[in-house]
Amino acid sequence: MYENKSLSEKKHKNLLGAHVLIIRLSAIGDVVLATSTLNFLLQYLKPEQITWVGSEPSLSLVKASYPKIQYYDFKKFKYKINHLPKVTHIFDLQGNLKTKWFSFLLFIRDFASYFSMNKKYFFRLFLILQARLRQRVVLLEKKELKKDFFYQYRLMLECVNSLFGVSEYELHSYTPKLLAQNSFLYFPLSSQPILAIAPGASYSCKKAPNTLLLKIIHSFVDLMQEKKASRIKIIFLGDLTDKKELELLLDNLRKDIEYLDISGTMKLSSLPGVLAQARVLLTNDSGLLHLSEALGTPVVSLFGPTTEDFGFRPFLKKSRSFSATLSCRPCSKHGRSSCRFGDKLCFNSLNEMEIAGYLTTFFEI
Repeated sequence: MYENKSLSEKKHKNLLGAHVLIIRLSAIGDVVLATSTLNFLLQYLKPEQITWVGSEPSLSLVKASYPKIQYYDFKKFKYKINHLPKVTHIFDLQGNLKTKWFSFLLFIRDFASYFSMNKKYFFRLFLILQARLRQRVVLLEKKELKKDFFYQYRLMLECVNSLFGVSEYELHSYTPKLLAQNSFLYFPLSSQPILAIAPGASYSCKKAPNTLLLKIIHSFVDLMQEKKASRIKIIFLGDLTDKKELELLLDNLRKDIEYLDISGTMKLSSLPGVLAQARVLLTNDSGLLHLSEALGTPVVSLFGPTTEDFGFRPFLKKSRSFSATLSCRPCSKHGRSSCRFGDKLCFNSLNEMEIAGYLTTFFEI
């Protein structure tokens, strides 16, 4: 559906002289997804001023790619709204008690219009309760939900678009986007094609076991050798909390595999310069999944206790997620709960050859 010109111009007039405030404090992946709203506002609606209310370290990621908008560090200033100029529109993409109180204070001061993101909380809760009540069985067929509707970044866009009613056709093109060239680290890491691997996640239960990762890596290398493909460089990414488990993985890695471990050696703001050079990223359901895609680097993601139906599945055409069709998934909203069966079958039942085979497609000539 196309909009007529007069309707489009009318919506633009709604933002003449407007000061838009976007609130998204954490987590890293959600902050990256929220950049879709900046992309939308800057390219389509073009308000007079945009201010992002966030917190470090994710705030630095947005700053590097969008230097012309204003920033408010919530950790530093808290509720001292006198540091903010008058605002006309508030889009709360966090929607917790802190951000609602912050928005209320601004509403009292400026009489600003307030819009809050619908996170589909009760739908997600329903999926968890349903999985908890069922016995564990392998589902023969997995039902797919309407993808666009259940992308979290689309829900964020819908929050901002609720004031303007831009057509679905036009809204579709605005996706999360970051710029690697503004990263603090942007120099060639290898002359060989790069496979990046990020084995970490916010909670241990969301991390694929090292046994599965080793099977995938070894199978991938074997398939590449069978195809007589050119040598590739494997680069391992992560923070200091991932370092110990990653060292155990590397101790069991075959000696003929060439790799570079840069985990725990750089700040989050430097990672875009690394991810942008990779052909593909192998990762869990984590913030780096969304960071990589926002840079245009496709991902192969492993979903264990969480589910793609929460809206965090990859969105790039070449990206793909792998998950088990078990009735006990999802365990919890964020993957924080331990496996109640004690075997992490959601990960351990994944087919490493299928995953490795898909990874090789990124290195075909």
